[in-house]
Amino acid sequence: MKKIFATMLVVFLAVGSAYAMDLTYTGEYFVRGNYEDNLSSVNDDSDRGSHMYYDHEFVLEPTFTVSDATNIRAKLKFNDVTWDEANRGSEDPKEASQNIMIDRLFGTHTFGTGTQFQGGLMTAGEWAYKFGDSSTGAYRARINQPLGDSTLIFILQKDKEGTVSGGFPVEGENTESKDKDEYLLGWVGKVGNIDILPLIGYITDGSTNTDAGSSDTNTTMVIDLGAGGEHGMIGWEAEIKYLSLNFDGTDAATGGNTDGFSVYGAYAGAWFNLGAVTPGIKLAYGSYDEEDGSFAYGGEYDSGGMMIMGENVGFGPGNTDPTDETVAGATTITVYADFAANESLSFFAGLAYLMSNSSDDGPWKDASAYELDVKGTYKITDNVSYNIDMGYASVDWDEDGMGAEDPDGITKIQHKLTITF
Repeated sequence: MKKIFATMLVVFLAVGSAYAMDLTYTGEYFVRGNYEDNLSSVNDDSDRGSHMYYDHEFVLEPTFTVSDATNIRAKLKFNDVTWDEANRGSEDPKEASQNIMIDRLFGTHTFGTGTQFQGGLMTAGEWAYKFGDSSTGAYRARINQPLGDSTLIFILQKDKEGTVSGGFPVEGENTESKDKDEYLLGWVGKVGNIDILPLIGYITDGSTNTDAGSSDTNTTMVIDLGAGGEHGMIGWEAEIKYLSLNFDGTDAATGGNTDGFSVYGAYAGAWFNLGAVTPGIKLAYGSYDEEDGSFAYGGEYDSGGMMIMGENVGFGPGNTDPTDETVAGATTITVYADFAANESLSFFAGLAYLMSNSSDDGPWKDASAYELDVKGTYKITDNVSYNIDMGYASVDWDEDGMGAEDPDGITKIQHKLTITF
């Protein structure tokens, strides 16, 4: 990977020199110390003690500008690891932790009509206010078409490429039907002073169908609607998401509804700009049905500053194990406040209460949890900041259904130095 990266840089620099390509970049480096107590043992009643470690990451985002209408963007991650002897610099190229990861790489061209084409490895899995979303990298072809003050967006996304025998297709194999593809149509605009962000998507996935002669695929219909705005000192945002899944392409669906099911979720948040203090509230709901399963909040949803539940610890009947690290099939209420003491020093405090939406006999029947978070940030310079974040969470579940007593409280403390440029 290092040799590939070095070769790529040489090519980019050579092309940039020949065609007067401009290179600009932004980036971030952080180093962080972590303290965790009982974080990994929430799925039983044991107390596994505390754990302390350091980690760091360097992200570089270069933009190669060919002209006002054309550019190439990349996002590179360097040495994103926990500090460990095995993660130190090494001449051994087989050390995966030493590799440079090309996280994003795509090109953009804007035509004279205003139509913009983007293609390559782009950020995927995000829309509106990221409720129910889990961000990832995916290969996309995207068209952005301006329509007055709004933009119509079409995306073709390749998640998986169907496999073929020996690298070559053979008679009787329908390899195209083994792909996983997404077709997304969205619109970003305003109605009055309200932002409106509707999205409709259709996903086909034949990767789970191992019958070479079959073209059956799983399909998913996605409907997502976000809206938000600011009116004086009050800001708000809301999002509704609906998923309808069909399992025609699954060889052997197990448990629940084997034909398919539908799930949905809703989110609403509001905040009040009172000068130095900005209080807010967030409400989130994920559906649950014993047959149909549950709606998950997703890894990108900002639940109001929670740093344990939904980040390191899962909650709700959508999780077979609480360490699944997501909140699903649950209702969450979060109140929080940001306080700017001065231009350099700011604080955050938040309290979240989670309730399972399952009334079925089982581990998550009438389960609940709460989390309290306190954070502080000191801006040393315009490019350097220091954070101290502390969180505490407690979970209460059905002891008979879970097969364990309520776990001990969970503590997480972090302090981090961040450098941006």
